[in-house]
Amino acid sequence: MNTQLSLNPNEVIRLPAGSRWECVGGIGWLTQHGQDVKLRCGFAVDVTDPAGAVVEAMGGALQLRLSDSAPVAFGRLIESRRRLA
Repeated sequence: MNTQLSLNPNEVIRLPAGSRWECVGGIGWLTQHGQDVKLRCGFAVDVTDPAGAVVEAMGGALQLRLSDSAPVAFGRLIESRRRLA
């Protein structure tokens, strides 16, 4: 199974703890453990925060691919980052 996510600019999503994601297109910000990481195409990130990680697309669409084959549950946050602040 190939799980991919596509986020539009300013769209925010929470990725589940214990998952590994690879950026396959675009640029975005990922926050976990209170730290921000810039995602670029080709980078992979492990979600190690028990609360999960929050990711947002920047400037254009962001595409992420789940590196594991195990299915995971995730939730799309409706509000943009500006509304959450």
